[in-house]
Amino acid sequence: MRTISINRVVDHAWADMFALVLDLERYPQFVPGCTNDRIQSRREIGPGCTEIMSRMTVGVPPLQFGYNNRTLGDRDARRITVESMDGPLRTLHVTWQFDPVGPGRTRIGFKADFEFRNPIVSRLASGAFEALFSKIVDAFERRAHLRLRALQDRRGPVAAAPQRRA
Repeated sequence: MRTISINRVVDHAWADMFALVLDLERYPQFVPGCTNDRIQSRREIGPGCTEIMSRMTVGVPPLQFGYNNRTLGDRDARRITVESMDGPLRTLHVTWQFDPVGPGRTRIGFKADFEFRNPIVSRLASGAFEALFSKIVDAFERRAHLRLRALQDRRGPVAAAPQRRA
């Protein structure tokens, strides 16, 4: 099994980043290689806990494949996990962790454990797969910058703290 871990600090609140990653319906608009994400069900399974079952299609035509995912968003833990239920990978487990590091700043931890069913495909594709995960994290960071900055611009500038006189 291969593991990739990526850590970033972004200038956005953890709750905004959490909502962005949990918005699976929008993935085809900005996630590299994601051409479709059909939500099969979305339900609250506990306070602050959302389960989403979806079918994602990735790749570039004509080399595309689909697989079913179970996504679990746990607001209290500030964590989103994704498990592949089928498809070309024997294992795909993704964890997004969102830790506040100051006002409006978040440390994002992204970890993916994966294993291809076919060892030959694994040798050929693992490096490209790791690069793709890095591009995916980059895409979420760009999306956050575009969408969340636009919201801040509409709300207006944040008032500066009054200066203390000596």
